[in-house]
Amino acid sequence: YYFTLADYFLNKFVSAADVDGDKKTTLAEIIGVKDPAVIESIVKAAVSMGLPNMRTAEFLIGEGRTVDGMRMSRQETEGVIEMWLLVLYDFVNNKKYDSVPNNLCGFE
Repeated sequence: YYFTLADYFLNKFVSAADVDGDKKTTLAEIIGVKDPAVIESIVKAAVSMGLPNMRTAEFLIGEGRTVDGMRMSRQETEGVIEMWLLVLYDFVNNKKYDSVPNNLCGFE
């Protein structure tokens, strides 16, 4: 996971440093990067990687906001709770989970 993130950040930085656009970035081009927006965007992405999307998290618990920024009404909140209860009901009543499989974890 961290290697993928590092690869993304390096690619973004190196491509921003390629001033002549020949897809071959030299050390002189990397040292000569003067645009702070490149580094700021990388730092901003790195800092926000661990933060959840709060609007999504609020919706999942029924405390979200509507499109115009207003808090959800009691009826909308109850609708979200009802949705999650239906998901739970469908999961619990799924026949697939009624019995323990014979070869649990590959053991007979």
